[in-house]
Amino acid sequence: MEAAYVPRYLKRWVEQVNYEGDDFSEYYVAAWRYFRCSPVERSNFAYVKEHLADCGLGAETLIINPVFTDAVMSCRYYVMVHQSFDRGLRMADMFAERIRRKGVLDPDAEKQIDAEAVALTWRKSQLHTRVSLCQEAGVSPFVARHDTLTHADIIQLMSEAS
Repeated sequence: MEAAYVPRYLKRWVEQVNYEGDDFSEYYVAAWRYFRCSPVERSNFAYVKEHLADCGLGAETLIINPVFTDAVMSCRYYVMVHQSFDRGLRMADMFAERIRRKGVLDPDAEKQIDAEAVALTWRKSQLHTRVSLCQEAGVSPFVARHDTLTHADIIQLMSEAS
């Protein structure tokens, strides 16, 4: 039975090279990641997996989470939605569009990623740049000597100086 909804942003599962396992041609890939991936990819994958699991309660065959290992032992984790599960396809397609547009799904993870980016910028900044940021923000220039400020302090310094 074909779903009435045809996803715009999801892709169907494609059999991998030298793959000799189950046939998942009736599934769309809602999310996937490698074992070693970025924090953003890990966060997006967990968000999609958790929310689709809530969407598909009691529908164990409509949302599946297979794991594949290829010839070079790269482990890939998937969240896949069956083509007949209209509600799951709509939700997964919405997530895929949002990832394409914003890059991250979880609002808390987005704040954390922003804070980490600011902290990294602070640590990589030269001392004279930090001093000028502190002066512009009205903070003691001695603060510039510290690499390990709290995220809130760094964000406040960087946002006030901008």
